[in-house]
Amino acid sequence: MTKWLKDFNWKFGFLALLITLGVVTASQYLLMKQARVGMESRLAEKAAFINHFYSFLIADALQREDDVTLQQVISRLEEDPEITSVIVVDDASEIRYHPDPQKLGTKWDDPLIQKAMETGDGVLSPFTNTGGRALALVSPLKVQGKPRPMGVVRIDLTYRHVADQLKKFDSSFRLAVLGYICVAIGLMMIFVRRWLTDPLAWIEKTVSGFNLTTAEPNLPETPDEFGRLNKALNDMIIRFRTQLQEQMGTGTDNPVEIERDLAARIMCSFFPNTLIFIGDKNNRIISGSKEGLPAGAPADHVLDLITDVNFANLIGAAFAKEGEPVQGAVSFHDRPFKAAVLCVPAHESRLVKTLILLQPDVQSEKGESPK
Repeated sequence: MTKWLKDFNWKFGFLALLITLGVVTASQYLLMKQARVGMESRLAEKAAFINHFYSFLIADALQREDDVTLQQVISRLEEDPEITSVIVVDDASEIRYHPDPQKLGTKWDDPLIQKAMETGDGVLSPFTNTGGRALALVSPLKVQGKPRPMGVVRIDLTYRHVADQLKKFDSSFRLAVLGYICVAIGLMMIFVRRWLTDPLAWIEKTVSGFNLTTAEPNLPETPDEFGRLNKALNDMIIRFRTQLQEQMGTGTDNPVEIERDLAARIMCSFFPNTLIFIGDKNNRIISGSKEGLPAGAPADHVLDLITDVNFANLIGAAFAKEGEPVQGAVSFHDRPFKAAVLCVPAHESRLVKTLILLQPDVQSEKGESPK
């Protein structure tokens, strides 16, 4: 996870995921709350419609003692998935209709029914049963010409159907949100790569190949953030070149010349009685000294110094072992010398490549064997 978060694609993708999840969670809570309130309000409106319409039909059938019509009206009510039971009680508190036929004709003791019978007003009361939340609608059965209701109908409505609909809506909402999140993260990563990652990679590649002494301030200065970054890099190149020109204009030596003179002075200081030659990257002799004093180069090329096989082998071994001094006996201008050759690695020097030290072999000149 930590490795993924080092990449801009995954950083912005993870950020988009968190933001989307936060927005979706808040939206889901608000939508579900609004949907629940709306559906429960619709259930209350249905109860009010039943109270005004079906109670009249039931009262009419009860007055005419028309059990067939009463059964048809109640059957239509029971077809509604939100209605769990219908109970009809007459003015003598005897059950005229019940889902359980064995209870027909028995007395029904219900405080809500007794209250509706006494006051003549309908009652809408929430309660909880084995199926969860429910709503009890108790309507008095009124007919014209009678001061008291001739009965009461109790209709129980359940919220289970509302909960099932909300559950289906929630599942559909989650699936849709999952698809939207995948699409959003995919688009985010595409545009982050196009607008951020690729331009940064191009700038990195360009800057890594800079040589400030020869670079030109030609990075594109677009109006966006990367254009401002490119402008800062262009300004840096201009400032560097200006300062370099000022230093050279005030008499400061070229860095390449400084390197050559420094190498020559160091070699003369440590080996004052030695013949020294310094070669550049192209194997040309750029400096020479003898006994600590400048001496004209006897040749234009390092290979022109070679006068015998030992000298050639010694220089070849030095080129093969860059950074390691190689020593041996050689012959130069028909005189024996003790030679040391060092090939400087390319990444450690801008000019100097080869250092050659030749010290006269006095013992060999006198014909003595070395001790």
